[in-house]
This record gives sequence, structure tokens and C-alpha cells, in this order.
Amino acid sequence: MDEAAVKRKRKRSAIACIACHDRKVRCNAASQGLPCSNCVEDGVSCDIYRRETHIPKRRRSSVVEGQPLSPSSSSATHSTVAALRTPTNDSAPEIIPNDVRFTTVTDGKPQRPDVERSSRSPSPFQTDVVTTSKHNIRPFFTGESQGLEFLFDVCSPDRPLKGHHYTTPAATYRAKRTVRKHARPAPPLPPLVIQRELTRSFFLWVWPLLPVVDAKEFLTAFQSDSQSISPLLLWSVFFAGASFIDAEVLKAQHMPHRKILKEQYYAYAKDIFDKQEEPEKTVLIQSALLLASSWYIELEDRDGMHHWIGIALGLAFSIGLHRTNNFGTISPCPFSRSLRRLWNCLWWCILYREIWSAAGFGRPLRLNSEDCDAPFPSPEEVYGDELHELPEELQSYLPGDLSNLSQLWLNFLELSLLLERVLKRHYRPRSVLSSPAQLEEQESTMLACRDRMLTFTNSACPVLAVHAAHLRTYVSYALIALYRPYLSKQLEKSRRFTSTFYADIAAKAKAAAAVTTTALNELITHDAIVMGSSMLITSMMAAMQIYVYDIRQSTGAARSYAYHQLELYMLVLTHLGKTYWTADFQHNLFNEALKALSGAPSTIRDGAEGMQEHHARYDTAEAEGANAEMDAPSGMMGHHGTFDEFLLSFNPFMGVAIPPNDLSGVDLDFNSPGSLMLDGMHQGMT
Repeated sequence: MDEAAVKRKRKRSAIACIACHDRKVRCNAASQGLPCSNCVEDGVSCDIYRRETHIPKRRRSSVVEGQPLSPSSSSATHSTVAALRTPTNDSAPEIIPNDVRFTTVTDGKPQRPDVERSSRSPSPFQTDVVTTSKHNIRPFFTGESQGLEFLFDVCSPDRPLKGHHYTTPAATYRAKRTVRKHARPAPPLPPLVIQRELTRSFFLWVWPLLPVVDAKEFLTAFQSDSQSISPLLLWSVFFAGASFIDAEVLKAQHMPHRKILKEQYYAYAKDIFDKQEEPEKTVLIQSALLLASSWYIELEDRDGMHHWIGIALGLAFSIGLHRTNNFGTISPCPFSRSLRRLWNCLWWCILYREIWSAAGFGRPLRLNSEDCDAPFPSPEEVYGDELHELPEELQSYLPGDLSNLSQLWLNFLELSLLLERVLKRHYRPRSVLSSPAQLEEQESTMLACRDRMLTFTNSACPVLAVHAAHLRTYVSYALIALYRPYLSKQLEKSRRFTSTFYADIAAKAKAAAAVTTTALNELITHDAIVMGSSMLITSMMAAMQIYVYDIRQSTGAARSYAYHQLELYMLVLTHLGKTYWTADFQHNLFNEALKALSGAPSTIRDGAEGMQEHHARYDTAEAEGANAEMDAPSGMMGHHGTFDEFLLSFNPFMGVAIPPNDLSGVDLDFNSPGSLMLDGMHQGMT
């Protein structure tokens, strides 16, 4: 090579920043200093890329992960395992247990620290001992006999402790670091008074029926330093509590209203979740359940409730929450009693949320309770028996009468299992409806469950009374789900059952809807509608369907009565719409159905028009300063946009008008609350 060619050869820069290294572009950080020109132009942070020292490959130890528990290993900490080795894949990221770090020795070469091991020769199914930290142990579920468990049975039939639950060291994936060009900066925590109100709202109105956090551990950490709590869990709790925070407190602190606050906190929590920076699967499950608790209608299921419950369900299966574990038989146990209690509550929360999600969306169940044997919680295990040890300041965050609240939650779990049976029996393809005798048996079981809940209705504890009223509407939903297939057969003029039987079923469905109406009236009387959960909207939907059915089938005063009852429900949805996008959707859906029944013209607008209205409304709020920091999730269509998009391609209400019998003077525009109600009642509710 001549001298000119040598001079023309480009020299490789001695150093480069992370962004330029990942993009494989020339970096001038060495000559210009930080930040380099590329990062200044892109507007991203500029940090020097540090190359990792090459570590020669050498034979892996026989134990890294996949360790089954053995009670005879107490002398070697908490994990004695039969390891299953897999062929090395050079293209996959190397997995390094968190407890095995690299240390620098005198020759400057990084080496793994010494790890105590047994003297046996390496074997895929031998027992080796690894000294590791209790805090770096993770549960792992190997699956049933169709998975790895059969292989273990064949190779180690006499192992000391058989089961599906194992422990593995927490692994860190050493993957290539990527730089997000538009990464969201860490959000500042809200003012302390708002943090406290959000936490109190969560423990009063969410936690009693969704006990997904250890109250003692969370509140103790929150009092000392809220930043010591996992950011993902903290923002998820704040998001769930934002549905119930007092509007006057927000106004006094110049904070945006509930919906805007929920959008912000949801965006913060989802951003942390998507970064995959949270190592604890327990926290991921907790967050997924909370993010599923009160979000909006999203037609593509990328952010909706069904999406998040699916994530929680998959994570729970991976660590075996659905099966009885044997961790309690290990001495010393690698997991605390409170954590194992929390795992059991998490599983039952996932189970009931999946059942009610499937019922509300009309979708198949993604689990079968018959495949699970996680123990049914006892009243003492629901919230833990250590809460009385909390100081009075922290106990003020919790509702009173926890013993009855725990019993109420257990009754709700029993109801959820009954609803699962109904979905399996009556809502599957090629399913056969129950006989009248079988129907009566299922009905009596649900009514007994409702009778147990009635004992809590007049409780002196307002939180217990409100939750008990909600659960009565849930029982009515389950009863209507039991009756609804028979009403469909009646609409189809099926002759499988007698007309007397159909009339009896219709009367029972109306009675169940009336119970929901009574519960709503009680909530209105106590000004507790604003404390309604998103599940209340689901239970209201079933009763509203029965009233629409009554409008279709009845005449005269009975039809007018059904319209009046629906007006009450539409009024409640209007108030719940201040907090939940789902309430907006249901309000518009039933309004359109009733207009179709009466022959009134449709008000469905083009989806683009609804989207423009949504953006115009939020632009107005931003101009007024109420939405200065809102970062709305993509795809959120708002009040009319999602509904119009839903019915834009097809309209199931076309051609279903009924004769206008006794409809003279009836205002079907439910967008004007109070059209059939007394003005004084409407003004009292506003």
C-alpha cells in the first residue's frame, strides 16, 4: 500500500458515545467533548460507551438455573436444585445470576467470585449447591407432566421433594443497550398531599376487593420514603386511586380532573412497564391488575382491561401461582409468609378479574379453575393479621371493619366461581342449556350468596356498606347471565320450553334487574355514586339489557316503566362518565339502541368527526390550564370517537324499530339527563 493510501485511511475514533456507537456513525466526542454534535442535533443525552472486557469462555457450572427445592439443603442456604442444562446458543444474551458479579483481581482480569459447590461431577440431573442471597431467589413453575416435570420424574424419581415449583436465581440479561430517541424523563411525584389522598383512596375503594398489595409493607415504606417503593407499583397505585380522589382536593392543589390525572399516571406506569426495568414478577403482576382496573374502551385491545389481565395471567402461570406450592415445607423458607399470602391473593384476583372480563366482553375464558388448586383464602389471610401493629397514622389509610370486608371479598370469589360455571355451561358453542331443575339449583346457590351479602348492607362502616351495595349488583349480573340464554330462546320463538317457563324466567330476570336498581338508589341516596368502580358499569349493563328487553316485549305502563328505569341508569352513567370512559361508551350504546327501537334517526357520526370533537375538547381544556402536562395514550378515541368507530362499519340496530305504542311524549334523547326524571331530583344529583 503506497504512502498516499495510508494517509487517506480513516482512523477509528478512540471513544464514542452510546448513541453514535449504536447507530454506527462517526462520533466527535473525543475532539469536541460531550455532548457530541450528533447528540446535540438529535436532542438526546450523550454518554460515553464503555466496552466490556472480553471474558474467555469456559465451562459453565452445573448449576445456574432450574433448581428444584430440597428440604435437606438447609446447610447450603435456600436453593438446592437438579439443574437442566441446555445447549449453549452464542446468539442469545448471556444470563448471569444477580448474585454472581464480576470482581477484579490483582492481574486486572475480571473473574467470577468463588461459589461453593458440591464435589460431584457435572450432570444435567445431579444436585449441586450454590450459595446465593435470599433476595435473589425467584419462583419458577415447570409445568404439568406434559412439560418438564415428566422428564424430572423419569430421571430423578426418588428426589427428596417432588412438585412443580422450583427456585431459580434472578437472572440479568446482558443485551445490547438501546437508546430511545424520545425517551420520557422520569416524572416528578405529585405533591405530598395528593400522594396521601391517592393512597387513601386506593386503600378505601380499590384494595378491599382487589387486595393486590401488602398493606403493611406498602404503607410503612410510603411513610418513610415513597421513592423506596417500586416506581411501577407506586404509579399503578396512584392510577387506581385517581378514580376516587376527592375533586375538591384536586381543585385546591390546582391539579387536573380525574380523567386527565388517570391519563398521566397511566402513561407513566405503562412507560416503566414497557422499558422492562422492573425485575420482580410479583410487581409486574400487581401493576398489570391495577392498570386493568379502570381504563377505557380500546377497540384493538392493546391497552384495555382484557390486555392487562392477560399479561397478569401469563406471568402468574410462569411462577405457578395457580397451583399449591411447597415452599412452606422448606426450612428455612426462601419466601416470607406474607409474600406467599400475597401470591395467593394475587392469583384469586386474577381469577375473578378474568371471569368478569370474559363475561363483560363476551369472550372465552383464558383459564379453567379446574386446572388450578391454589388454596381458597381464609378470612385471616386476605389482608394479613399484622395490620393491627401499624401505628394509628397509617391505620387511618385503611377502611374499618376489615374482618367483614374480608368475608365480603370471599363471598365475591364464590360468586365469581358460580359465574364461571354459568359461562361454561351456557355460553360456549354447542352448549346445552340446563334443565329447569338444574337451573333452579344454580339459582338457589346464587341467591344464598346474595343473602349473605345483605347482612353487610346496613353496616355502620360506610366503606363496607358501599362495597356491599356494589356486590349486590354483581349477584344480579350473575343471575341475569343465568337467565339470558333462555330469554334469547324466547326471542327466537323456540319451543324447547313451555311458555309458562319462559314467562317465569322473564319475571326472575326483571326481579334481578330491580335489585340492581334498588342498590343504585341506595348509592344515590348516600351520594356514593362517585365511588362506583368500573365493574359497577358492567353489572349495570346486564340490568339495562333486561329493561331494553322489557321495552321490546311489553306494552302500556310496563313499557313506560322500563323507559323510566333506564333513565335512572343513564343518569348514573353520566356521573360515572366523569371518571370512566367505559361509562361514556355504554351511555351512547344504549342511547342508540333505544333510538333504534323507537324508529328515531341515528346519531352515529363519522369516526373522523368524533375524533375531531375529542381533540377540540381537550384542546379547550389545555388552553384553560387543566391539561398542561397531559400525555394522552395513542389510540384513545374518547367519548364519541370510539363509539362512532365501533358502529361505523356496521349498525346492529338498523331495522329494529317497534310500533310506537304508548310512546307519545317520551323523550328518547338520553343525552339530556332528567328528561323523564323530576327536575328536582336531577338538580340534586348534579
